[in-house]
Amino acid sequence: MDESSPNLGGLVIAVASFFLIISWIIVAMRMYCRLYLVRSFGMDDKTMLALLVIFSAYLGTQIYGATRGIGHHDSSMSPADRSISLKAGLPPRNFMWLIGELLNVVSTCLLKISVGFFLLRFAVTRVHRWLILLFMWSTIGFGTVYLFMISFQCQPLRTYWLEGPRTPGKCWASDVILIMTITATVLNTTADWLFGTLPYFMVRSMHLPRRTKIVVIAILSIAAVGSIATIVRAIYIPSLLSGEDFLYHTTNFAIWSTVEPGMGIFAACIATLRPLLRVVRAWLGFDAPESDRIRSQRQSSMSAQKTQTPPPARSSIRNAYLVLYNGASAAVWAIILTRTITIFSTRGPAAVPEGVASLTQWTQTAACLEILHSVLGIVPSPIATTALQVLARCAVLWGYVRPFPASARHPAYTSMLLAWSITEVVRYSYFVSILNGFKPKWLVWLRYSMFYVLYPIGFLSECAMVYLAVEPLKKRGEAWPYIAYFCLSLYIPGSYVLYTYMMKQRKKVLRSFNSGDAATKTK
Repeated sequence: MDESSPNLGGLVIAVASFFLIISWIIVAMRMYCRLYLVRSFGMDDKTMLALLVIFSAYLGTQIYGATRGIGHHDSSMSPADRSISLKAGLPPRNFMWLIGELLNVVSTCLLKISVGFFLLRFAVTRVHRWLILLFMWSTIGFGTVYLFMISFQCQPLRTYWLEGPRTPGKCWASDVILIMTITATVLNTTADWLFGTLPYFMVRSMHLPRRTKIVVIAILSIAAVGSIATIVRAIYIPSLLSGEDFLYHTTNFAIWSTVEPGMGIFAACIATLRPLLRVVRAWLGFDAPESDRIRSQRQSSMSAQKTQTPPPARSSIRNAYLVLYNGASAAVWAIILTRTITIFSTRGPAAVPEGVASLTQWTQTAACLEILHSVLGIVPSPIATTALQVLARCAVLWGYVRPFPASARHPAYTSMLLAWSITEVVRYSYFVSILNGFKPKWLVWLRYSMFYVLYPIGFLSECAMVYLAVEPLKKRGEAWPYIAYFCLSLYIPGSYVLYTYMMKQRKKVLRSFNSGDAATKTK
């Protein structure tokens, strides 16, 4: 970052505001589940409430601090402005950073403790319980030490906010700060991965169906997702050693310090919302309420006749919604396809983004509804492959194309849109035909054959868009190009999963279709 770079206070405010809203919503949903649906309000929930209060206070200091200097250059505030602020009784710029850092440490510790209490609900063996308790107490112990280190790293204390946290002779040496911060990061990451892998060993010995075990392990392990932000934040630890322009150089560290507990809170609460999901499914008519199922099973067991109950009829509301959604999606992607071909053939690939970029971004973002469809059971598609494809596309569009519009003028952007739009027009048209009770043979063949060519074109084009963003990403920080390369590496297993899934689907669908067609001809 150089002196000519823009101030980043607005970005700090945006990230903090986002997680403030999300945290209150997701914790409220968790409390509703625990207090009213399952009526099991435990220590993990109480700790989560305390965490919400502390984290909200932390976000408040981030937002206020961004208006007072966090994310800004030192040169953006003149000595006269500093004098006026002090006379008005406003806290100095570094003071808000210090308060925020202290609250962040407390938030991180409370998050680990809440997740630990959550896992203790399911721990059966003594080894698992002692292992969880060991990491909880280790978090408390080291968190307390780290808290005191931050508080008393400068003597006298006011040196931190009046002269700066790296003032020679008055504040601790940079090496001490670096070692303590790296140690805290390693401990946090270790705790996250322990809490993420331990559910496998906890559930492995339980007498449950394999599918149920997988679901339980996934739900319990999701609370460890915050470790992703912890690892990314570690890249920016050296910025804490900056003496000059401290509040600007540490902006990325501050942002990822917000993302870490924010993601952790979201994931930890998501892991508790399965009862609410069942209620929502029942309310929408996709599933029977729990009481209805129990009553039905009881009546069946008392009945003398053993008759097989026919499956419930498909909800007409669901069918109408899916026809509307798939039909609208097919129409919009047809517009994108037509515009792309027209602009490309008349004005070349450099002009394509002018006519379709915005429409493509929002259309693909709306496709995130398909993840919700899978989660709620509205459609029988697997959650993992659906989320992988939808989120990967959104990441390319919003993370690599929109911030760097020059890359969209490359022919790879046009080939990506052509592969996407042709695939989606065929796919959504196929779904509409299925919902209306007919399967044109040519449409079935297109749906399960064109991917052989279109998927590789789409994958390679997406990789090209990420690669084209690497050079401009270097101007935003040293870590961003490595994140882009990491995303590129994910395409190797990701493309294999999606491609092999479609091959299996093709084999299954065409075999079923051909056998049904042969049976019809013999009648």
